[in-house]
Amino acid sequence: MTNKNFEIDLNQPGELTKANIAALVATGDDSVHTQIRVSKVGKLYVSETVGSKEIDDLLFRLETNTAGNGYVGPDAAKNTARIDRLYKVIKANWPVPSSTYIDDF
Repeated sequence: MTNKNFEIDLNQPGELTKANIAALVATGDDSVHTQIRVSKVGKLYVSETVGSKEIDDLLFRLETNTAGNGYVGPDAAKNTARIDRLYKVIKANWPVPSSTYIDDF
C-alpha cells in the first residue's frame, strides 16, 4: 500500500522543504513498516510497500522504517534532527541518486 494522499513533487521549485518533509512524515503509520520513496517522475511519498517490492518505477528509496520505532507519524514529524537528515539525503540524491537504495544517512 502507498500513501498517495500526501506526496511532494520534487519537480516543482520550492516543494522540497523541511516543513513539507515533516508533513509527509506525519502521514505515515508507525504501526506498520514504511519506506520513503522517490518515483522516477519525482514524487516523494511514504509507502507501506517496503524492501525490494514494486521498485520498477522508483528512482530511489530509503531504508525501511521498522514499525514501532517512531520514524513516521505525528511525533516523528517533530523530530527536527531526523527531518533535517531526511531533507539532506533527499536533496543530495534528487534528481541523480548515488544509489537506488540509500541506507546511510
